[in-house]
Amino acid sequence: MTAHDKRLKLSGHPIFRQLKDLGLSAENSIEVFLPSLRDADDVQVLRCAKSGVLFLSDLFDPKDFYEDAGIEDGHDNEFNTVAVTAPGKDEMVRTPKPDDDLRRAGDFASYVRGKTWLDFGAGLGDTLDVMGHESTECAAVELNASMRAGMAAKGITAFESIEALGDRTFDIITLFHVLEHLTDPLAILSRLKKHLAPGGLLLMEIRHARDFLLHDVNCPAFREFSIGRQHLLLHTRESVRRFAEAAGYGSVKIEGRQRYPLSNHLYWLSEGKPGGHKAWGHLNDDALDTAYQARLAALDATDTLIAWVRV
Repeated sequence: MTAHDKRLKLSGHPIFRQLKDLGLSAENSIEVFLPSLRDADDVQVLRCAKSGVLFLSDLFDPKDFYEDAGIEDGHDNEFNTVAVTAPGKDEMVRTPKPDDDLRRAGDFASYVRGKTWLDFGAGLGDTLDVMGHESTECAAVELNASMRAGMAAKGITAFESIEALGDRTFDIITLFHVLEHLTDPLAILSRLKKHLAPGGLLLMEIRHARDFLLHDVNCPAFREFSIGRQHLLLHTRESVRRFAEAAGYGSVKIEGRQRYPLSNHLYWLSEGKPGGHKAWGHLNDDALDTAYQARLAALDATDTLIAWVRV
């Protein structure tokens, strides 16, 4: 099924326009990948057969889905303390740090060590919380006001926008699973470049449109679960490179990274549910998971892309 009937809408679609301008897409290369979203029945997921990217037929303002939630309080290397409000019940709940933040500390702490660091789209500041001590100075840009307040309570400087940074520059700027949520990724990348110090690094972790469970196998449950209205554009290696180069960066290195192990994939294919890396944790094995990641990387089928970008 092609998106021929949506051509007029695509002509004014901001993300499609950027894809087309960058030579990544064209009207006749667009097809419907999913007829609706799990959280928006009238929005389709479109796929470009030319570049492999996935994007939504209609975009949402990030403010529509990054609503105020609980805020984090306290500073702890292993746990978050989150304020949870419910009808007739207010309590503080202590939850483990997300696995991804602990993994990132292992993967990326060396890049922020001894550097000034800005995390763009920091959320609750978990990644800053885990490895901010490695940097000489760390700060965040975060749209959500309650999340900024939570970071401020822990002593993390949090700005509401890029403009609020003024003329400050940083040795490293990170975007951890942020690029896929931006309505104007090219503009954001261009503006962030102005806040990189000479020789600075833009480090991005990005959802991959060629994820094995999305692209290579027929797993409707995973497709429906994994793409929501906040996932405006899922990238490929080539789209990340083209956007970075168009934003004025000169050096782009991209690698595949697999966040979830074989047990997770087998569970999805068998049970159609998330959490297989825990439910079937007895299958987890370092050597097996390393080999599986290496094979997926060779096939360009990892769930995540890591990009190291310099001016």
